[in-house]
Formats: sequence, structure tokens, C-alpha cells
Amino acid sequence: MAISALARAAERRFQSFSDAADSVLDVLEAALPTGKIMLGGLDPDGSYRVIDVRGEDFDGIGRGSSLPWVQSHASNGVRPAAPANLCMLDPEFLRSLAVKSYLAVPLEASDGASLGTLCAIGAETGLFDQGHVELLTLSGRLLTYEWESVTWRADLRRLEEQLRDPARSDKVTGLPNRPSFMSSVDREWRLSLRGSLLSWVLVCEVRGLAQVREHHGDAAAELIMKDVAEAMRGTVRRTDHLGRVGDAGLATVLVGCEGIQGASAFFERFQEALPKLAGDRSVEVSVGYGAEPLAGAASPEQAVERAEAAARSGRRGGAPAR
Repeated sequence: MAISALARAAERRFQSFSDAADSVLDVLEAALPTGKIMLGGLDPDGSYRVIDVRGEDFDGIGRGSSLPWVQSHASNGVRPAAPANLCMLDPEFLRSLAVKSYLAVPLEASDGASLGTLCAIGAETGLFDQGHVELLTLSGRLLTYEWESVTWRADLRRLEEQLRDPARSDKVTGLPNRPSFMSSVDREWRLSLRGSLLSWVLVCEVRGLAQVREHHGDAAAELIMKDVAEAMRGTVRRTDHLGRVGDAGLATVLVGCEGIQGASAFFERFQEALPKLAGDRSVEVSVGYGAEPLAGAASPEQAVERAEAAARSGRRGGAPAR
């Protein structure tokens, strides 16, 4: 029955990876024994961040939780011939939660890039059998395929839009412009309303850009926006959405981000990336940010506007950008 449900899910055409993850985790929650199922990815700081979760509560683990992990160099009973690059939750951490059963499969793109890990944990010994291993493996393959499929379709749509209507792409940064970005915000906002996945919209506002234009010219201002855009590209995950929303504003939808802590952590990583790109340029401005949960907004536009207002007011964030 679970395989049939998974097969039906595989026949669907998902509009986003969040939607695909929601459907697959629903199947696993109904099919696996009592426990907890987690879909997560690896953050730059070396932790495993939970994107979505189902099942029993384990010490407050939920969407957005950051968990310790290690590299696996043996099967460790997880599944036959586990690959060497399999992300495993740290055994000491699992023991601290009194976890007795653990099952995990890696999510790897066709180019070898690691997308994350799909895993299940339980408080009883011997909770999972070979059938569960096969089901989780198939689910992982489906999620990997859907991630790439959604990404390819999105890339194709963006290319088609640029060829048909270059105005939908920002000429300076190469990012989707506001109308294009708002289409992505709308999809994730609808998923947030269903409660399937918590997401936040974060806006970075480059302060003093008008003064840079006045004193140093348009070229200097455009170089700054390119630097900021490149730093954000290097900070977002592949499941997130990015766009330019104004003359001095860039925005992202942080899919699966739970709370202002997750948004703040993103901005801190962005702060670290920006000086590496900006180099020794003499023009210095500051970047502020504002973040708002999609689920708490009456519309996608309201979420973005609130984040923009917070970024401009300086209520959250602020970083030097050269």
C-alpha cells in the first residue's frame, strides 16, 4: 500500500520541492512504524538542518532544528553498503535522545552534489526492517528526482521568460526581478498556509546606494549590487528563491526556515561571504535586513512589504559592505 501511494506521488507534477517533500513525508508517516521522519540538508557550518519533519516528538526536534552530524565510512547498520559520503546524525546525539533505531539514505543529485539526507529514528530497538529500508530508499530517490525536475523546469521557465521577455530578469544582477520573484513567493506562501512547511521571506536593503550613485556614478552602484547578489547566491540553498525587489533591495524565500533565529543565521553567513567578494573597493555602504514569516501574512505582497519596511527601518540587521 505504501509503495502504491509513493507511486501515485511519483506521477504528480510538483510545482516546488517543498510540495514534493510534503507529499513524500505524508506517505512515510503513514507507512513507517512509530518514530520520527526527517528531511534535512547540510548547512555551511557543518550541522544538519531539518527542512521538514513528521512523527513523534524527540526533545523538541522540528522544522529548522540544527542537529550535529558526522560522515559515515561504513554501513553502521543503516542500510547495506552505505556510501562513504552518507550524512549521519551524530551517534552521541542520538544516544542523548534515547534513540534505539536509526535509518538514513542520502539525497544526491545527478552531478554528485549532496542535497541532504532523509532519515527516520525511533525509541524502540529493531523498529525498522528491510522493507522500510527499501521504502525510504525509494522515497529518497523520488525526492532527488523531484528536486532536479523542479529545478530544471524552473531554469527552463526562467530561460524562456528571458528570451521572450527580458524585462522579467534584472539586467544588473541577473536575478529574477520583482514580478518573477513574487511568483515564487506566492507558491511558497500557499504551502505555508497549509502548514506543510514554514518559510520566511528575507529582504536585504543596501543603504546609501543613492549617495554612491551621486558621488561615484552608476557603475559603482551596479558593482555593489552585483557583489551583494553574488554573496546571496552563495548563501542560499538550492531549494530557496532569490530575486531583486527594488533599486537597493534583494530578497530571498528561506524555505523551511523556522523563526527569526534561522533568518538571522542566514544573514550572518551572508555577512561572512560579502567581504570576500567586495575585496578592497573604496566605496563602503551598509546592508540591513528584515524578515517576515510567510504564514503570518495576509498575502505574499504583505510579507515582502513588511520585510522591506523592517530592512529600511533598521529594526533587524546591518552589516558593512565594501
